[in-house]
Amino acid sequence: MTNEAATEQLVELCRAQVENAFGVRSLVLARANVNATCENGASCLQLACERGHYTIARLLLHAGANPMTVSIAAGDRQEHTWRNRD
Repeated sequence: MTNEAATEQLVELCRAQVENAFGVRSLVLARANVNATCENGASCLQLACERGHYTIARLLLHAGANPMTVSIAAGDRQEHTWRNRD
């Protein structure tokens, strides 16, 4: 799988309403871009946090996702914040 294909799949997986940490981990290991955004500008990390998918958020952060991104839809910088649920 190419990095580009892995990144496309990662974005699609993050847009899905179901939490699939195994799938995200597999795509991260395939070198997907963890800072990729969907068409409305939301990052995978942002979507994971908004949906309460904290395991995925942790995976993305550990893989180097930038917690300080620009959300085109919101028009301003959005910090991804979440509480440790452990």
